[in-house]
Amino acid sequence: MLLARILFCFALLVTAHNVALRPRGRECFFEDLNPGDVLRLNFMASDRTRQVSSPKIDFFVTDHAGRIIESRSQVTSGDWETVINTKGRYKYCFSNDASDNVGIEVLFNVHGIMHVDPGVDDELAREVNKLRDIVRQVKDEQEYIIVRERTHRNTAESTNSRVKYWSVFQLLVLVSNVSFQIWYLKRFFEVKAVI
Repeated sequence: MLLARILFCFALLVTAHNVALRPRGRECFFEDLNPGDVLRLNFMASDRTRQVSSPKIDFFVTDHAGRIIESRSQVTSGDWETVINTKGRYKYCFSNDASDNVGIEVLFNVHGIMHVDPGVDDELAREVNKLRDIVRQVKDEQEYIIVRERTHRNTAESTNSRVKYWSVFQLLVLVSNVSFQIWYLKRFFEVKAVI
């Protein structure tokens, strides 16, 4: 019974989301929270189209009354956490206001810890809570590493493609130059017979 109560009290809501922001676009999400709940957000922006090496987004959070409680401009990634004081619907938004022609992909995780009854305060519960937080951090970092790897792979492939085309262009210029020089020197040393 105690274990079931501990698991219920320390329930962790973990969801990973991936959303595509259109140029000049905004995506908003909301959570209905109660006093004492903890809301934690982690996010990272990436660009699958290889047009931007480090895409920037705007991030903001509003409370149930529409007041902005957190606002960050032109960030690539971030973490945010708060303890909720009043019951209501909290909204968090990501926007791509800085770009007119590049879509950005945002990977974000929402973690919520439901309010814990102060009567349940023992050593096992604290250790379970610490372990849960560490496992969540490792999971988040693995997801971010996957996004970073994709971004770096796209950059490397783009660079390799440019190097390949530049090498082909240089080869064509070299072959053209050599052909012209051979033709010119051959014409220069031709023996012209006078009749």
